[in-house]
Amino acid sequence: MIIIELQNNLCSIFMLCVHCLKETGKTRDHIFPKHWYPLDTPSSVQRPTVPSCKKCNNELGKAEQEIFIKLAMCLDPSNIKAIGINMKLYKSFGFFVDTKKVGIEEVKKRQNILNKIFSQIKDYDPKIKPFPGFGYHKDFAPQEHKRIDVPAIELLSVAKKIIRGLEFIYGENKYITKPHELKVYFIDVNIDLVDSLLKKFGVKKHYGPGFVVERAIAGGGSGSVLYRITIWDTLVIYGSVLKKIN
Repeated sequence: MIIIELQNNLCSIFMLCVHCLKETGKTRDHIFPKHWYPLDTPSSVQRPTVPSCKKCNNELGKAEQEIFIKLAMCLDPSNIKAIGINMKLYKSFGFFVDTKKVGIEEVKKRQNILNKIFSQIKDYDPKIKPFPGFGYHKDFAPQEHKRIDVPAIELLSVAKKIIRGLEFIYGENKYITKPHELKVYFIDVNIDLVDSLLKKFGVKKHYGPGFVVERAIAGGGSGSVLYRITIWDTLVIYGSVLKKIN
């Protein structure tokens, strides 16, 4: 284990950051955020990492945490693909944590996060459509629900960082560079053409119960790739890496 970690760290030092392509990737960034893994994820499940500079790692880490909290608040607690996510949510608010272990200041910091998040909760609005995958809970009437806004920029940045990491792993140290362009989509209906291509040509891989990755490579050596990533059997991310035509 120590040898593998040393090799990973040495590889990072001599590689560019997957995200900004400007700085040396001196740290390792988990493709799927560590705290997004359900508690029943087997220890044998691969948790891949990629080279990242400290700045990108820190900025994306903050976005991951905020997105996690808001998505976790809206998850169905009976979701068997997200076991333990609710408990992780509570701990991020300062509940069920060992104060002696994390310290008083850390608990206060988490409680401040709770206050900030709860100040953003809004009343039900029939004019606003729920985010794909996060609809109304079947046991409650729509007007009994609350809502919280998820910053589109942060959600897109986290989704893109996941795909950049996956491309690096699947493409054997492949960076997404010009003329190729990464795009991400969140939709509430299936994309028939993309779904059929993924079904026919794609490769599916499970990273424990929480994450499913489907990837299809276009023929002809264009370097184009299609993705469908399913998180907690709830959040579906469609992505493409296509050669930009001027």
